Amino acid sequence: MAQLNSSEPIAQEDKRTVAILLEKEGYYFPMASHHVSEQKVWDFFMSIFDNNEYAAAGACGNMQHESGLYSDNAENLWNTTFGHSDEWLTQNINDGTIDLQTFLQRSWWVNAYGFGYGLSQWTDTTRRTLLWNRTIDVGLDIDNEDAQLGYIRWEFTDPDSHYSQYRQGMINCTSVYDATRYYCSNYEVGAWNSNRLTFAQYFYDTYASGSGAYRIYLSVYGNGTASVVPTSLNTGDTYDLTCTPASGETLIDIVAVEIATGQYIAIPVQTGTQTIPFNSSSDISIDVTFSGTPPIPPHPLKSTNHTMPIWMYPFMKC
Repeated sequence: MAQLNSSEPIAQEDKRTVAILLEKEGYYFPMASHHVSEQKVWDFFMSIFDNNEYAAAGACGNMQHESGLYSDNAENLWNTTFGHSDEWLTQNINDGTIDLQTFLQRSWWVNAYGFGYGLSQWTDTTRRTLLWNRTIDVGLDIDNEDAQLGYIRWEFTDPDSHYSQYRQGMINCTSVYDATRYYCSNYEVGAWNSNRLTFAQYFYDTYASGSGAYRIYLSVYGNGTASVVPTSLNTGDTYDLTCTPASGETLIDIVAVEIATGQYIAIPVQTGTQTIPFNSSSDISIDVTFSGTPPIPPHPLKSTNHTMPIWMYPFMKC
């Protein structure tokens, strides 16, 4: 394989997509080695939260939002503010060029607490010091994924950890939404973003034992709203699609595509709720477009704000 070298920065949330697509085209992407597999993260949180699948999904969704599951992820604002890449920071820490005092220096802070680093984007100086203690101080690289997961386990299970008080709350969660919000508010202590829930639902639909075999991915264009319930089904099930235009808008198109085959699925273009049979043997993508928005590009050239992970498109080419 050839190595791809580029001077152009790549957004952290795009790194996984780029890595997979480049590998398919005969390249290898150095960042791919820092990505923790979804299955590993799912199994890890299942073990912490007593096999509560809602809790595992909520934790995985938050981690996906925070770091993209990259153990060497430095907060994007830190990258853009100081002009250093994740790789530069990580390499200089691992080879001893950057010491703990420099890693914690206030001149590098991008918010009131510091800057995020690692799978959980540990931000304040206390949590980043503890990360350092469990990696560099014991002879491991700071981006060692097993050490970082071990640190998360310690935070949730050791009585000396402030965050251990929230483990039972996660175990008690009875929905993906509750677990995602609870994890965000109490463990990440981060700003709420609906992407956290989107990622969490993806993990639940993909890895939970009670989920269906296939997934529906929904994208909405315009100011109106649309929803699909449920989003995980088996062939022969039904689902409800609800489309509600915003004031002054109209529903102009609904496009549904089988992801595995590229075949279009006919869905009536109508507002309100309609119950639709799921007759596919594949995940499907549904785009709902309201007036006043650009036309939807034809499958599989989806626009960049599509909510489904782009690497799932089998026909996508760089």
